[in-house]
Amino acid sequence: MEDAKITQDQTSQEPLYQQGRYPSIIDTDDLVFELGKQTVNHLNHEKLIGKMIKQIESLQRENLQLRSTKTETVPHSESKIKQLEESNKLYEENNRKLGNEIVKLRNQITQNDTEVVTIKNQITQKEILVKELNNKTEATVKNHQKELFDIIKIHEEVVTKLQSEIASVEKKSKKKINNGKHNSSA
Repeated sequence: MEDAKITQDQTSQEPLYQQGRYPSIIDTDDLVFELGKQTVNHLNHEKLIGKMIKQIESLQRENLQLRSTKTETVPHSESKIKQLEESNKLYEENNRKLGNEIVKLRNQITQNDTEVVTIKNQITQKEILVKELNNKTEATVKNHQKELFDIIKIHEEVVTKLQSEIASVEKKSKKKINNGKHNSSA
């Protein structure tokens, strides 16, 4: 197998979103990038919380073992228990803070998902409007082409009539000129 390679080549020359009448400041790539960043942050926080939970559980197990083996009455073990209890309290406090942060991040992700759906709906609506405008434009162009064809046809008819009238006037004037020459010579 070959190693995967990251390239900058685009497989499609067309943009994911066609610009409408008013260009968008944020494009689809920006949205995907931001969602990716937030997802990575969310996953990092979850992994960190998972590690801390494992540490807390191991410390709690150690604490339980120390409490169960309290048969030793060495002052050193009691100070270690106090240190572990204090450490546990700090871990519990950190867990609460991290839990609150997770809730905030999940709410933010939910809001971002809602915004993405809204933006997708807006894109769909704009694409529909673009299709409608294209259809109207095509119909207008066809109507203008028909009108132009009709105008050209009428123009050709008028030119043909004028040419025939000019030809008949020329014939009449030649006859009058010829008649005038015959009358003046007689």
